[in-house]
Order: sequence, then structure tokens, then C-alpha cells
Amino acid sequence: MEKRKVQRIKKLSAVMLVFAIIFCLTGCLRYEAKASVKKDGTCDFSFTYAIDTSLAGENAGSGTEDAAKVFENSDSDWDLEDYKDGNFKGFTATLSGVALEDLSDELEATGKFNDFSLEYDEDSDSYTLDWEVTSVTNEAKSSQISADTLEQYNGYMKFVLELPGKVIESNGEEKNGGKTVEWNLFDVEDSIHAEFNLKSSGGSAPIGLILGIIGGVVAVAVIVVVIVLVMKKKKNTPPTAPVSDYSSVIPQAPQAPVNQAYVPQAPVAPVAPQAPVAPVAPQAPVAPQAPMGQTVAVDPLAPQAPAAPEAPSNDIPQNPGV
Repeated sequence: MEKRKVQRIKKLSAVMLVFAIIFCLTGCLRYEAKASVKKDGTCDFSFTYAIDTSLAGENAGSGTEDAAKVFENSDSDWDLEDYKDGNFKGFTATLSGVALEDLSDELEATGKFNDFSLEYDEDSDSYTLDWEVTSVTNEAKSSQISADTLEQYNGYMKFVLELPGKVIESNGEEKNGGKTVEWNLFDVEDSIHAEFNLKSSGGSAPIGLILGIIGGVVAVAVIVVVIVLVMKKKKNTPPTAPVSDYSSVIPQAPQAPVNQAYVPQAPVAPVAPQAPVAPVAPQAPVAPQAPMGQTVAVDPLAPQAPAAPEAPSNDIPQNPGV
């Protein structure tokens, strides 16, 4: 155990020495560490290191080769490949499919990522990442390297954390809806910090999303049942003969246009004068009534003429012998 610790210290000292030489020779480099977390609880960790060959000259190749040997000699299975982008040349080392619980030990074995910590909390079911980067930035600052200088020459020193979902909290710059967090190492005052949960980050659907999906399915089912019942009720109801308004179908006979011309009316015949009413004849004087107790002599009635004999009946007399 003590021997392995000494080897790590030697590796770290060698890496820091290489960095110091390159910082003094060039002033422009690209330093990027990236952790890509997967839904299954594993991680792909990569480290890219390159310098501007137009400024470093022939010393650029030897500097990156010495840094690459740190990963080649590691006990972990790092895959190395060349990196080239314009005048920047170097390498990228990648460690694939490492369990999150083993990431700290794997990185510490290289001697380049001391003070890198990734711990799991069973109570909150979340991971907490902390990385104290002052040792890296202090070495750069001692070689007169600054964030402005790197930006001027298209260089950088950064750490990137990629998650399958949104990070819970961090002190970095969140991008892509919180699924990516990026830190400029020169902007970190002390340590890089992030907290994430595989369930809320996409490892499994959160309870709120599950309840929302169930509620949506139930609502759709209720709507379908209501539609089926309504259609069934309409099907069982006898159809009613539609009342047709034939006035809108059968064309109406065109009406004769109203003649607006003036038609003179015939003169009204004068009313004939009424005949004069004949004077009423004077009534005959009423005979005076006799005084109380006296009898007034009445004129005898005039004799009536005898009635004319009736004409013989035409009926045939019946035979008395019958």
C-alpha cells in the first residue's frame, strides 16, 4: 500500500513538471476533463490534453508524449488516441464503462486527479461530486497563464459533467436544460461541486411523471367510454323523419313586378237625392170612456156575410159493402 502511494506521488510530480515546462514554453493549451454519466450507473471519463504547436515548436510533441505515458502506465484500461484541431496537437485518454462507485479510485491511480471525490448517499439516493482544482490552476497561474490568455489563443482549462437528466445542484454553468454542467477551472474558487440523482436524471421516471401519465390514460379511457355510450344511445333511438323545408328546395314562381306607374281612378257617380217622406195620416179620435158606474152604449156589430159552401171532395167513396 505504501509502495503504491509513493508511485502515485512520483506520477503526480512528473505530470506537474511536464505541465510547468509546457506552460513556460507556450501559453496556450487545451485541458479538458469530461465525465459522461449513464443511466445504468456507469461513467465514461475522458481527458484531453493538447498544446498549440505553432507557439511551442518542436517541444510540443515531447511534452504531450510524456503526459500520455501517465495513462499508458496506469493499471486501468485507458484508451489513447491522437488529438488534432488546427495547430493544437495532443492526445485524448478515455476510460469507458467504469462504475460510479469506482471512479474516484480509478482517477486517483493516474496521479492526475487527486482530491477528486464522488460519493453515494443512500438516504437521498444521490451522488455528490467534489473536485478540488486549486493545485492545477495554481500551477498554471505560476507560469503566467490566465483565462484571458487561453481565450485569446483559443485555449481552455475546463471540466464537463454530462448527465442523462437535469442536475440537482451545482456551482458550474448549466447547459442543455441542466443535463450538462461546465466549469472553467480559473473561475472555480475552491472546488467543483455537483449533486445528481440517477432517478431524477433519467435513470427511472420520477413519481410525478408516472402519476401524470396514469392520470392522462384514465382521462382518455373515460372520454372513450362516454363516446361509446352516447353512440349506443343514438343507435337505439328510432329515427325521426326530418322535416324538410321544401321552400328552400323548390324554386318559387317569380312574382310580377309591381307597376309603379300612376293609374287614374274612375270618377265616383253622384248620389241620387232621396224621395220626400210622405206625411203620416192623423190618427182617428179615441172614443171617450164612460164615467165610473155608467154603461156606454156599444154600436152593434155589422152583420157578417155567410160563408161560401165548400167544394165537393174528389175522394172516391168507399163501397159500404166491403
